Amino acid sequence: MSFYRILKGYYMSKTLYTSVLISKSGLPVPVFSDGHTMHSRYDPVREADKTASLMKDGSFFLVAGIGGAYLIQAVRRLHPESVILAAENSRKDIEFLKRIPSFLDISADKKIIIFPVENTARMLLRYYLPCVYGSLGIVEHQSWAAENVSGIVEFRKQVDEASRIISADFSVQAHFGRIWQRNICMNLKNYCPPVDISFPLNKTALIAAAGPSLDSTVSYITGNRDSLYVVATDTAFGSFVKRGIHCDAVVSIDGQEISHNHFMELDDTVSGTLFVFDLCANPAAVRAVRKRGCGILFVHTGHPLSQYASQYSERLGNGAFMQLDSGAGTVTIAAADFAAKAGFSNIAAAGADFSYLNGKSYMKGTYLDALYNTESCRIFPCETAFDRLLFRTQLIPYKDYAGRFTTAVLQSYDAAFENWADSNNLRKDERDFLKFCRTEHPESSPVSSAKSFDISSFTKQLKSDFSSVDFSSLLPGEFPPVLLSLIPAAASFRINAPEKDSNFEALANLAYSEILRYN
Repeated sequence: MSFYRILKGYYMSKTLYTSVLISKSGLPVPVFSDGHTMHSRYDPVREADKTASLMKDGSFFLVAGIGGAYLIQAVRRLHPESVILAAENSRKDIEFLKRIPSFLDISADKKIIIFPVENTARMLLRYYLPCVYGSLGIVEHQSWAAENVSGIVEFRKQVDEASRIISADFSVQAHFGRIWQRNICMNLKNYCPPVDISFPLNKTALIAAAGPSLDSTVSYITGNRDSLYVVATDTAFGSFVKRGIHCDAVVSIDGQEISHNHFMELDDTVSGTLFVFDLCANPAAVRAVRKRGCGILFVHTGHPLSQYASQYSERLGNGAFMQLDSGAGTVTIAAADFAAKAGFSNIAAAGADFSYLNGKSYMKGTYLDALYNTESCRIFPCETAFDRLLFRTQLIPYKDYAGRFTTAVLQSYDAAFENWADSNNLRKDERDFLKFCRTEHPESSPVSSAKSFDISSFTKQLKSDFSSVDFSSLLPGEFPPVLLSLIPAAASFRINAPEKDSNFEALANLAYSEILRYN
């Protein structure tokens, strides 16, 4: 263990408070170990009210330092409906402060969450929803920060970490929320029962991602085709079709309109191929596959509306939709998780580069080749289009590999893939970017989907559940499933909504009305 970690652990375990004194106004005030007090020795309530009056309006606050809780009570008086996350130095300090009546008062408030500072990031990720609460108000109690240097440093670090994750997640929801909701509704409306599925578990499941290194491993795939069960991502699938390589399964989770290009050139090689579509996937892609008479398996990767529909289907006895882990939202991980849940004990991944190799972003033959060549001209050749794709964000050298570069986003995908492998007890062995994984004791679950789905009865249930929601009594972290199902689409509406219409109830009603329009 490093000296820094030992030092940090020492300071974080120290008790911040040693005693309590009574202020001139008769209220108890906690005292720090050096004799300084957390609040005014004269009138802590007046001091807290003055500080709170300088804060911006809001409905969600994160406070560093609780002490006698006078500042938190002042915030509650000014913003009676707000949610407040309150961080204190340690669990020992929280126990110490329970001797102060005002601290016990805020402990009884269900919209005030108290926790040690080491849990700041986890609490933010659990309770703070930008779509619901709008901007986040951060309050640092000055005397607490001055006396607790290590604590305030840890607090700020965790806030930064959580904020990056929340910001990225909200940005994706704002961009795709309405698209996902529309796709789910259309796919449920035109739902087709799943085909009977059996898997040759004695084979190696090869996950074919569309990274540039896949070009160099195509010969391995074709040379060992009989021993492989090929699970292609949608981007790699189009290239395989052009090469005449049969795919046993294809996984698609992308909801964008452009994703249907992966399925525009279906031929006889798709006979017997199983197409695994996320309910969020583009309906045009699903229709193209259905017209060829191919087997379709609908799954979900965690969208709350898909989960809500899955739970409804299961309650009716029609079975739930299979859930796939997509990590940071990547089809490669979803494809690998499909193979693992199907029961394959040997899993290999080719083209799972999460990086650019020798100036190439994808393998040859993807839809981008056709798209960029169509737009190619003398002053804007296809190479320029690929370079623009390559250099759209800052490039970072990938480990010690010459000619291989990555980005911050691709690094997060790579880390998510590694975490997925670790969580599934899979060992990793890299050979020319071909990752072999093996587990001695695979835990397979039945690969199935809902036997049928009645969109009319589902819509009736959604109407009933939504009409029973009391927005005025919602507690943090305890939203009903029907409301959670609307949050991604509501996030899309929040971006463009006028200030007067940006409250969550109005946004949720907009998302709800769109579902009714589609159904």
